[in-house]
Amino acid sequence: MKNVILIISIIYSSIFSAPKEKTLPELAESLLKTAEKYHYKPCAINDTFSNNVYKSFLEFLDPYSIIFTKESIAPLEKLKKSIPNHIKQRQTIFTDTAFAIYKRQLMAADSLVKSFSGRDFDFSAKDSIVTDKKLQFAERAIWSNRMSQWIKYHVLWSIQNDADSSGVVTLPQGDVIKNVIENAISRISCRFMFKINSPEDLKAYVENAFLKALSLAFDPHSIYLTNAEAREFQGNLSKEAAAFGITFSINSIGEIVVDEVVPGGPAWSSNLINDGDIIVDIIKDDGKRLDMQCVSLKDLSAFLSTIGFKQTNFKVRKKNGKIVEVTLQKDVLIVDDNVIRCYLLNGSRNIAYIYLPSFYQEFHYSNYFSSGCANDFAKELIKLKNAPIDALILDLRDNGGGAMNEALRIAGSLIDFGCLSITHERNKKPELLKDPAKGIVFGKPMIVMVNSMSASASEMLAGVLQDYHRALIVGSGTFGKSTMQRTIPVDAGKFDSLEAYKGYASAFVKLTIGGFYRVTGESHQNKGIYPDITLPDMYEHVSFRESAFRNSIELKKIEKNSYYKPLNEMPLSRLVASSANRVNKSIQFNYVKRYAGIIRKMDASSVVPLQFNAFNEYIHRLDDCDDSISVKNPEFTVGLPDYIKSRDKMTSLDKEDNRRIMDAIRKDLYINETYRIAVDLLNTTSTTESAQ
Repeated sequence: MKNVILIISIIYSSIFSAPKEKTLPELAESLLKTAEKYHYKPCAINDTFSNNVYKSFLEFLDPYSIIFTKESIAPLEKLKKSIPNHIKQRQTIFTDTAFAIYKRQLMAADSLVKSFSGRDFDFSAKDSIVTDKKLQFAERAIWSNRMSQWIKYHVLWSIQNDADSSGVVTLPQGDVIKNVIENAISRISCRFMFKINSPEDLKAYVENAFLKALSLAFDPHSIYLTNAEAREFQGNLSKEAAAFGITFSINSIGEIVVDEVVPGGPAWSSNLINDGDIIVDIIKDDGKRLDMQCVSLKDLSAFLSTIGFKQTNFKVRKKNGKIVEVTLQKDVLIVDDNVIRCYLLNGSRNIAYIYLPSFYQEFHYSNYFSSGCANDFAKELIKLKNAPIDALILDLRDNGGGAMNEALRIAGSLIDFGCLSITHERNKKPELLKDPAKGIVFGKPMIVMVNSMSASASEMLAGVLQDYHRALIVGSGTFGKSTMQRTIPVDAGKFDSLEAYKGYASAFVKLTIGGFYRVTGESHQNKGIYPDITLPDMYEHVSFRESAFRNSIELKKIEKNSYYKPLNEMPLSRLVASSANRVNKSIQFNYVKRYAGIIRKMDASSVVPLQFNAFNEYIHRLDDCDDSISVKNPEFTVGLPDYIKSRDKMTSLDKEDNRRIMDAIRKDLYINETYRIAVDLLNTTSTTESAQ
């Protein structure tokens, strides 16, 4: 623990100082040296490495293959194998060449897109565009056609974004469609010109992209960070946040992206906004609308920071293309507020339900003490001791991880004593992570819900509860990430150990420094946690899991004696059979299987039609999904615990949030089946105890 605190101290003292800026050759050389010394599984610096750097670099600069042509990148193609030698010799030939080509192509792309101004576009003709980000650069001869498709793609999305809540979308005519086209051209041009008009920033952008590509060549989760980026990264998610509880970024095509949803904030409480959503429209309660044409983060911040309004309507595009509107109210969170919400599922058995979207944490720098979701979770469980409940459902679906120590603390509150996980770093012996405090906060039966987006810390928690037979794991196979990252100074490689680091860092690298393993020594890396009871998943065939990354690390079983004493095994065969029987007869789960086939075809092709009717059908092909898989007659009612009902400070918006969330819980197909599984578990356990 002292070592961890020392490393944290080093990082923070470095971040908040004014370090001397290093040149690109110095940073690249330092990054390689640090990665080769501290990375858990450093790769060989060879042609494969160079090719991975090259691909990631181009993906940063032109992810949708709009700016470059095959001919324009030919000089870079010839230089890519020389990248390691250039770094050793402290040369910038590759990045200097890339900068010159990129600047020239940005200007050419801007001229090309502007040349379409005033032209008519045929949205009735059969046409399509590939959007899979696989660097499919067009030849110069057909580059104009590629840009035309890109404009049409933006126009069609603009029409969808501007549609009203009725869901009826029609192709505008006359001057209206002409204005939509001109706005799309202007928006695309704006992103080009923004970079062209800042040559110094553009050069720094190219160099930063190269350093990020260099770090990503080691594995998908190692990433170079500038001083400013490291400061932002180390800030962590906190409950203490004003306004709407959302952090934003701008993606490569100028869209506003939800970076993170702050625990406990209005967006978190809404349960409607998630990381990765695209903001397509923002309207204040006074009617003022943000001009989304070429918006910057500065513009966005200024718009949302002004006083005189309380509520704002956000229109967001989900990852599946669905447009959702949500009204959020400005708020300032109180530190003592518990951001974890508990609901009661009351039926033949009374079962508590808690949804945890992330493992958040707060830092108190004066004493390195941290509090977060584990503390909030424990407080909620203590309150539940007086509630008449029979079991707990913990929902970790779509929980991408977060603070690993918070997940460990939650595991410790549910397991009496013993090893929780095994960690291993390079050139070190495996280390057992034990329950920091003996005893349990909650001892009743548990079920943990997971899906393909449950990752990292979520998988660690689900895995240890499964190994101890403490909880039944229900859902689909998880993401499959069991590597550990730590943010360290980019030049840490010149010291014998991280603890020996001295000086001020000009940049950092979030580096994969180890792996964490189950108490059995097994790793779920690239495999995920396999549920005890599997349920059909619409996204089970989509290639976004850890194993889909081109340079994902392989981890084998580790040999380390660990003490853990699992509870008695659960009656899995009966529970599995009972659930499978219900699922096979379920109309809703049959719809899930059908939609899974549709999504599988979409993922395999990544071809988006550009004919209006075909695009409209493509975007709305899953619109009836929510209704088709909604449960009409749940076997339980949803309520709030008495200690929440008695709160006298619950606002009308809080009440509306709770009403909407409880309605969503009632209709959720997976929660309904998990509830039935929990009832089966309780009844089976009761029968077994009676027989004994």
